[in-house]
Amino acid sequence: MRKLLFVLVLGASNLLLAQNYSYSFTGETDSIKVDNIAKQLTNLEGVEAVKGRYKPEKNAGEFLIYTTNFKDKTNPYPFKPTKIKAVLIENDLSPIRFKELTTK
Repeated sequence: MRKLLFVLVLGASNLLLAQNYSYSFTGETDSIKVDNIAKQLTNLEGVEAVKGRYKPEKNAGEFLIYTTNFKDKTNPYPFKPTKIKAVLIENDLSPIRFKELTTK
């Protein structure tokens, strides 16, 4: 019972520390490439998970980025949006808008 309670408390604390972002983009690509880019983004420091969406009829999409902000003395800001932008540009996509998503 204690172990289950510990897991629940730990999970709740991770949700409180997590931040969610959206980064929209334009460019000619396909869903497979968007999934591959999402995997690349997941490997960045401070990123917990990424979900990509793409609408081929509009040549536009977005990445939903889920982060955790575990700060320490050596790296007070582990998540850097500029790294997301760099990955988009490397994959021939044009970044449009980066925004923090609010949770209710």
